[in-house]
Amino acid sequence: MSRIHTLSYVGEGNKLGDLPSNRYPPSRTELENLLNQANHDREIAIECGNRLANKCSVLDKDNKRIQRDLNRSNKDKEKVSKHIYQLIDEVKRLYSELDTLTSQITRKDISLNEYKDKIRTKLKEMKALQSKIKASETRLSSTQKDSSMKESEIDYLRVELSALNSNLALKNSELECMKNMLTLKNSELELIKNDLAKKNSEIRSLETRLKELLPCNRLSLEQVKIGGKTDEKNDDNISVTQSSPKDLNSLSLAKYFVRKPKTENSQVDRDIQESLTQQTLTSLNEKRINNEQVRSNISPKISPKYIISKIKNKPEGSLLRNNTVPAVSIRPGVTSRALYIQP
Repeated sequence: MSRIHTLSYVGEGNKLGDLPSNRYPPSRTELENLLNQANHDREIAIECGNRLANKCSVLDKDNKRIQRDLNRSNKDKEKVSKHIYQLIDEVKRLYSELDTLTSQITRKDISLNEYKDKIRTKLKEMKALQSKIKASETRLSSTQKDSSMKESEIDYLRVELSALNSNLALKNSELECMKNMLTLKNSELELIKNDLAKKNSEIRSLETRLKELLPCNRLSLEQVKIGGKTDEKNDDNISVTQSSPKDLNSLSLAKYFVRKPKTENSQVDRDIQESLTQQTLTSLNEKRINNEQVRSNISPKISPKYIISKIKNKPEGSLLRNNTVPAVSIRPGVTSRALYIQP
């Protein structure tokens, strides 16, 4: 018997010809189809759930790994920062020592110039004494040639000449002392220069290490995406961009300390070395030439033959033949010969 459909079912959302499900129970075939469809949907849901769980586990592992890497990078960053601060303190200390050494070199240069001025003054005094000795020798030769010279004048000239010789010997000893002090100052200056060069090399090595360590502060990581979506909050974004060269230049350590230009330091070192070498050689040559001139000027004029020949050339040379001229003897001095006249 066919089923009867009335118009009352149309108002409930049914169409003519459709089966009224609320009136007649479904058949076994329909129930099996519905059950199969439900089982299929259940399997699909389980499979999707498994895939979602696997994806969540993978993302969780990635998240933990990234978190570990981030923690490790933060620890490394802290270590590098501490090391950089230590290097900055070391560089500051080395620069303070460098300034101290520079001030010491300046003081040594000033003292060296003072000693050079003293040496020049002593040389002038020696030249004045040499001129006095020459004048005394001239006076002595003239008095010996004069037959009317008194014995008292000869004794006076002898005493004056011996005093001048002793004064010259004293000046020579002072000059030798000055030379020794100058040599000592030069050796101290060389030691300070060597220490200064060592400090400069240490500073250059520390600056090289700082330049190598500064780029390690900036790490580059990709922005983490979970579930195909990016969270816009600051707590879920993990993005560290690589720093540009301008940022690296802005991280320079030049703002922590003031440094003299390299060209200025090297030029000062070269000027100091050249000036010291030239001045030392010039002063030694001048001293050697002056000593040779003193010996060459004094020695022939105070020899006995020279004095006797001068006396014989005078009309009063008969005094020498009568043995009335006092005898002359030569005694060696420090740097020149001293003339002593025995009555």
